[in-house]
Amino acid sequence: MLKLLHEAHIGAEKMTSAARQVLFWPGMVTDIKEIAAACSTCDQYRPAN
Repeated sequence: MLKLLHEAHIGAEKMTSAARQVLFWPGMVTDIKEIAAACSTCDQYRPAN
């Protein structure tokens, strides 16, 4: 499921929102944040503050 959520590289918050609409598991937000943080494509396009 994480792989499907991450395919669009939409970021952790949007991935979490999409996941909450259809399912839940303990530690879901942490798992999603870890996937997004480890992705080089997401890191490249993440807004720089």
